[in-house]
This record gives sequence, C-alpha cells and structure tokens, in this order.
Amino acid sequence: MSLQQPYVQSGEPLHDFLKSFWQRQVDSAEQETPDYRHPPLPLARIKKVMKSDPDVKVSELMTAFYGSIQIFDDWS
Repeated sequence: MSLQQPYVQSGEPLHDFLKSFWQRQVDSAEQETPDYRHPPLPLARIKKVMKSDPDVKVSELMTAFYGSIQIFDDWS
C-alpha cells in the first residue's frame, strides 16, 4: 500500500479529493482483521468503573456496557 498525501493537491477539486480520501478509508477498514485477543479498549477497566457507581443496577450496567462497546467499536 502506497502512502498518499492527505492534503488537497493544487488544482484538485475538493469534492474529488474527499471522495477518494473516504474511499481509501473504507478500503483500509475493510481490509483490517480484528484482533480479539488484544482489544483496543480496556474492557475490564470500563466494567470496573461502571460497577463503582452505586446508583447503577447490574442489568443497567450490562446494557450500558455493551452499548458503550458498540459505540466505541463503530467509532474506531
């Protein structure tokens, strides 16, 4: 994979640059293989912090925990 400048080149229309930039991002994301042994988030630490709040019930905790994982997964 060749490195490409992330900047708009002189004379290049912004629309064309953005279209090709986002297509490269999608292609790169589709080629990645997730490493489930080493997640990008410290899931145990997140769970521990969520459990430390006395107002959070266990059922709410699990729903919020898995919801936050999904949000982070979509974000990254």
